[in-house]
Amino acid sequence: MWRKRTGRSHSATGGPSRKRRAIFAATLLLALFPAGAMGGGGADPPLPAGGPPGREEWIRALRSAPKRSITPSRRAPAPGDTLLASIAGEIHADSLRRTVADLVAFGTRYEYAAEQESAAAYLYDRFRALGLDPYYEPYELSEWDAVDADWLSGGSVGWMIWSDSRQGDRSVILATGNGGASWTAEATVPALLRSIAATPGETWAVGDSGIVLRRGSSAWTVADTLGDAPLVSVDFADDRHGVAVNGEGWVWLTDDGGSVWSGERITTSLLKGAVRVDSAHTWVYGGMGKIWRLRPEGWVLDALPIRKTIYDLAFADTSFAVGAVSGPWLLLWDGAAWDTLSTGVPYGFSVGVKGDSTVWLGGLDSPVRLTRVIRSSDRGRTWEEVLFPIGVLWRSVNHIHFGPEDTVLLAGYDGLSLRSEDGGDSWVFPPLAPSIAHPSRNVAAQIPGRVRPDSVVILSGHYDSIVYDTSFDPYASAPGADDDATGVAAVLEAARAFAGRDFAYTVRFVLFSGEELGLLGSTAYASALAEADEAIRAAVQIDMIGIPGRPSHLYANEASAWILDEGAAAASVAAPDLDLSYDISPCMVYSDHASFWQRGYPAAMLGETIEEDNPLHTPGDTLGNLDFAFTEENARFAAALTARLAGVYTPPDPDLVDALPVRPNPAGGAVTIPFARPAGGGTVSVAIYDVSGRLVRALGAGEIAARGDILEAVWDGRGASGRETAAGVYFARIEAGGRKTSKKIVRLR
Repeated sequence: MWRKRTGRSHSATGGPSRKRRAIFAATLLLALFPAGAMGGGGADPPLPAGGPPGREEWIRALRSAPKRSITPSRRAPAPGDTLLASIAGEIHADSLRRTVADLVAFGTRYEYAAEQESAAAYLYDRFRALGLDPYYEPYELSEWDAVDADWLSGGSVGWMIWSDSRQGDRSVILATGNGGASWTAEATVPALLRSIAATPGETWAVGDSGIVLRRGSSAWTVADTLGDAPLVSVDFADDRHGVAVNGEGWVWLTDDGGSVWSGERITTSLLKGAVRVDSAHTWVYGGMGKIWRLRPEGWVLDALPIRKTIYDLAFADTSFAVGAVSGPWLLLWDGAAWDTLSTGVPYGFSVGVKGDSTVWLGGLDSPVRLTRVIRSSDRGRTWEEVLFPIGVLWRSVNHIHFGPEDTVLLAGYDGLSLRSEDGGDSWVFPPLAPSIAHPSRNVAAQIPGRVRPDSVVILSGHYDSIVYDTSFDPYASAPGADDDATGVAAVLEAARAFAGRDFAYTVRFVLFSGEELGLLGSTAYASALAEADEAIRAAVQIDMIGIPGRPSHLYANEASAWILDEGAAAASVAAPDLDLSYDISPCMVYSDHASFWQRGYPAAMLGETIEEDNPLHTPGDTLGNLDFAFTEENARFAAALTARLAGVYTPPDPDLVDALPVRPNPAGGAVTIPFARPAGGGTVSVAIYDVSGRLVRALGAGEIAARGDILEAVWDGRGASGRETAAGVYFARIEAGGRKTSKKIVRLR
């Protein structure tokens, strides 16, 4: 059955949970209630889960993603184009089939299954067998979900609940003293905790079976039990005045710091959370757009203009509050009444307030649950999109926290944890606490470029798999033959065809994990590239090329449209019979190329047309559904495109290289002296002489750099003493592996 997460004040535990040990499809809210529909009778339909969308939603999204098909410009022939057909011709259907069969034989490559680690080792060994030097790119993710958090005044000290129901109900309480930059585990509980509240004296947590935990000076202990149903929310205004609720309409109040709780059932409706702002002001909220306020005469139902579930309320004070609802609106409290403002986010799960006007809202878009966070500086009258790494693509934001100065923390499903120190303009991933972290790894190998080894062309696929059918367990059966064993096989075949060849740019083969959970592996990878300021010429992702949905598509965004032109040139010589559509589609963000887009790198994705009966994300995605002639055709194209982007390299004629001029010449400063790298190695020396044949200076090894087969010596115009040389004519005498040459330099002063 569905088990919905519950909300509370100042955080967002908003969205619904997933069934144990599986991620599966939910009925889209918009399919039942159009975005413009206000109110409506009865309970809300199920909201989308925090994990990725289900198979039907995927297919609808992939088929309907806006795109503009273009006729690419025909690029002029490039050096090495004649070799593209030869490279493509080395890729064969039988080899592709064997690799796909090997991957399917693991049974599952689900991210958290042991078989995925075995698949990673298999891929590592495959690269090594090709004579490449493979390596792992490790990163961390988590199947734990951030449920709730609360903070002491000042925002640096706080506690957060993470829960996991896939491996048996369990929760971890983490603590931080630096605004969420790092966390340590304080308690592990064999039950689902659902809400936490911090006060200067004590911290409280509540959860299943009415359990109430209390933390005094250090240790967590069981303090009480309130009823036998799960407590969904707890909040304290100060050390003495608190409130707790369960989902069955019961509310408990304490005015003595939790020594005594008095409870009453105020409704038979669903309750989601509670807020105690001070000793005199308490609100409780839940389904059907209902908010109760405690008055001297008892609990009174506030009038609201909507009838949607309220997932979160956040109060700045008694005169300003906001709420997240299961619809495209923000609830706004002005101290006297509730109103609604449009947000454009179909499902609101969490809200945060800062000061008297700043509001943030976290939610999910449709139709495939894209993570959305928006912010407003004028109490929700106008909104701005918050941009962050695309790896949070399908994970709801359950908690929004404002720390000291411009610190913002977001947390939610599947280990979602993001931190900004500039008000949300840029984001980092804080390290996950060891108790909730799961290590994963991308697998990579590369061929260094001969001319531009510092600039990289990437060919990639993803080796993880998943199923969404709730009658199957992804830990046991997720064959992923088309999605994406075909892409992985194509990458390995390209690596085999490229091995032993030289390219102008470095070619890197990368096989990502974590794609099916939200592009997690590629997000970590692209983020590391950006942090290291690594130059990426282009990335090509292959995802699903096994079932003949025609045409095949090469997708790019506007900034990457030039790759489509390169693709047309590659196809004309290496895959002339491939039915291929060249599409500019910035909304096609459903594979690892999108992680490169988000970081500003050019990227494209090759994939089949997804038909309605495609078995992706089901146990039916097996070897028997694949057409390996079709896979071969697409794999040959991908290899040819990658080779063209990287520049198939032919060593230059040494005589032509030695004839390259000194630059600049004449010169008043440093000059660059090019010459041919000696074949097979050999000693290199460069010395500067004046017109009388007197040695001016011998250049050291640190003054000679390689650019592929071209070596470049740099003379700064100084003599052996370090003084500037006089104006006049000089000669550079070069010896490289037995070859001797001399170049004239005119020096100005």
